[in-house]
Amino acid sequence: MLNRLFGSNSKASASRSAPAVAANAAPVASEPSAADQISDAISLLDKRVTHLDRLIAKEVAAAQAFGTGQKKREALECMKRKKIHEKEQEQLRAKRLNLMQEEQTLSAVRFNTLVVKATAAGAAEIKRELKKVDGVEGIEKVTDSLEDAMDDAREALAAGSRTVGEAAELDDDELLEELEQELQLADATKQLTTVKLGGPSSGPAVASESDVLSLFAQVPHNVPVVQPKRETVAAQEQRELAELAQLSRSMVMEQPMPMPMVACH
Repeated sequence: MLNRLFGSNSKASASRSAPAVAANAAPVASEPSAADQISDAISLLDKRVTHLDRLIAKEVAAAQAFGTGQKKREALECMKRKKIHEKEQEQLRAKRLNLMQEEQTLSAVRFNTLVVKATAAGAAEIKRELKKVDGVEGIEKVTDSLEDAMDDAREALAAGSRTVGEAAELDDDELLEELEQELQLADATKQLTTVKLGGPSSGPAVASESDVLSLFAQVPHNVPVVQPKRETVAAQEQRELAELAQLSRSMVMEQPMPMPMVACH
């Protein structure tokens, strides 16, 4: 009576007990993948074919027994069941072959999907990296800038290593010619100081005028054409040569006459 007036509390109690029941319930297993289902189907087909092999062997044995006992009707029934089993086996083998092809195709498609995803990820990454440098145009700009910088650096290094001042105005050919003249002059001077006439007892070293002139004839007297700032040096060289020649002439002495005793001897 009270339940009819105020309503039953069975719904409330059921709602309170529902969470506890749900918590105690076992977790729902996830649905197997397609590859797992195909593998399970192939396994079941193999088991069914093996079972049919046993049935066929059993029917053959029974048919042989009935045939030996002259029970042709029972033997024929056994052979008919054998044919049914063999036909089912043939169908199962065809299904198994189809499942194997499907499994192989699925594996190939999954592998291809992995390759395509990797290719897409690589292409996207390449685009992101190229975008960082503004693509091909940005790379070309950087390369052009590098070439300009290298050209500027080359010109700067060349400008810094250029000879400046008076050293830049000197002519290497003229300097080499002047060095050759200095060497010839030094050699002539050395020969003048070592020339001796007569034996060791003939007295001090004396050079004849002809010897001096022949030695000085070997010294070049040509003055190269130089710039106006070099004319002073050339004139100074000529003046030194003239002074040296005059000094050599003053050193020339008459050779002493032989002694009478020496002549008689």
